[in-house]
Amino acid sequence: MIMMADKYSEIDNYENHFLKPYLLALNNSSTLPHYNSSLLSHLCGTWRILQSSSYSNFVCLAGLFHSVYATEFYPHGLYNIKERHKVIEAIGQDAEFLVFLFCTLKKQKIWSQLKADNDQISVSSITGETYFIPKEKAKELFYIESANFIEQCSENDSSPRPFMSWYLEKYKSGFIRLHTYLEKFFDSLSEENEHLSIIDYNQYIIHGTPDYLYRAFSSNPLSAEINLFLCLIEIENKCYDLAKEKLEIAQQLLTAWGTQWDKRLTFSEWQNFIDFVRFNWSQLDSMQTFTMIRSSIIKP
Repeated sequence: MIMMADKYSEIDNYENHFLKPYLLALNNSSTLPHYNSSLLSHLCGTWRILQSSSYSNFVCLAGLFHSVYATEFYPHGLYNIKERHKVIEAIGQDAEFLVFLFCTLKKQKIWSQLKADNDQISVSSITGETYFIPKEKAKELFYIESANFIEQCSENDSSPRPFMSWYLEKYKSGFIRLHTYLEKFFDSLSEENEHLSIIDYNQYIIHGTPDYLYRAFSSNPLSAEINLFLCLIEIENKCYDLAKEKLEIAQQLLTAWGTQWDKRLTFSEWQNFIDFVRFNWSQLDSMQTFTMIRSSIIKP
């Protein structure tokens, strides 16, 4: 039996070892809503994406706390700006400074200056002050913003919305890093193809017709979810070597992205399904497993 994660669950079990020391400082974030999940789920997901691309530890920790003072778009802060010393104590001064900047600056103006040759970037605070920050700090803020964006990028019903093509384009432009597994694919997915893959993928989830899934894969081979379903089809076809290959690709892609494409299930839930297939390989009923995943995605 698969233990399904709650949409508002605090943290994936296998990450607990790394994040447990910081959870006390994020107290109450599991009760605050954030788009289609909880604030804690979003903060941990942002951290996971940054970790997957091997950013410096202080950047990852800043991602974990990135909105704790509230931001221009998210009003639910965990700390007052006068309590900066508490966040410094939790994650260190370098990480907290990024959190402070992320929460207090109007960031859109920063992104437009990243291509400039200047060592200093002009920024405006939410309260109207104007000052300069080092360009390196602006880049670090963009790393966090990019992870923040793709972690929550989905349609209103949490079904896929294109973010992979956007993220690959930012890597191609030199703005962000990628997990090494994804680097070879940086030029292999356009926004148009990702849109097409989403249409076919959603049709597959509704109807279960393999042709939809094959077309989705042809448009976007970089989805862990698509590769997992392909694994189940190959098991049904008794093509076991190919099924194992697809399962391994699904695992590598989920780990490399650090976030799920189809956010109707949590990252932990998709990981649980991959593990379920792996650990029950010899007696797996592939159609029953598809039905189980599908019923988890399409809730009454």
